[in-house]
Amino acid sequence: MAVGELRNSDVEFVADFHSTPRLGESLHSTGIIGAASVSRCVQSMHEFREHASKLHVEKILAVGTSALRNATNRGTVLPILESALGAPIEIISGQREAMLTLCGVVGVNRHGSVIDIGGGSTEIVSGSLDRHSAVSLELGSVLLTDEYIAGGHRTETGVKEKLLEFVSQQVVNSEALSLDVGMKVFAVAGTPVSLAMLELGMQVFDEKAIHGFELSLTAAEKWSDYLFSITEAELKRLPGIDRGRIDILPVGTAILIGVMRSMLLNSILVSTKGLRHGLINNYLFKAIR
Repeated sequence: MAVGELRNSDVEFVADFHSTPRLGESLHSTGIIGAASVSRCVQSMHEFREHASKLHVEKILAVGTSALRNATNRGTVLPILESALGAPIEIISGQREAMLTLCGVVGVNRHGSVIDIGGGSTEIVSGSLDRHSAVSLELGSVLLTDEYIAGGHRTETGVKEKLLEFVSQQVVNSEALSLDVGMKVFAVAGTPVSLAMLELGMQVFDEKAIHGFELSLTAAEKWSDYLFSITEAELKRLPGIDRGRIDILPVGTAILIGVMRSMLLNSILVSTKGLRHGLINNYLFKAIR
């Protein structure tokens, strides 16, 4: 959740809150959003609603992405979440998700390229708010964790290689390779942020140090190898990493590496901005015009 306001024809973000409710957990195998996932997300919605009230937020913008797009029981789940939040939630397409993420990372009047690794999908987008090209791939860190390493298979021989091969095939078979990504490519969400923290030896999240950090493919591969090799207990003891995403981080690194290799990217720039910032930028930008 991000909170922003319009000041002197510019958007200023005044607060940012994080939560990892794992709405898409087990969605791949069951086709539905489970009761435990709904309960966690309802708790997050209540917390966000309280933050909004304390900060005297005038307008709440909320969207649902991959989990709500794909769940067969979204018609039941959506009203529950909307009631907890106290605001409507729009289920958006992967293309619109990519556009809004781009808007959050590069702003409303700039060009750029973004890789966004979510729980249920990965979006790759290049261009500007008005003119852009994007692909949405069924490559999510929660989704592929459930499929490839659920039950403790993470350290088994060949698991990571099979995962990387699958990711590369999905990228190559999509339109991602035709995107004009240019020289600078940003990567957003928990995976690149966590890798930046590991590479920097950071034990406490520091947005100023992480935002804009250049993460090389070599560094990503190094940390990915490490994450796939250590025990569950060692994984959970990693300092500074969000406890809510620690078990999906290894798969997230494989997705990022697979995308970078397929698109011949030697490095990416880590961004702490994303979809939530793009929602605000887009809404206020339209208000300006």
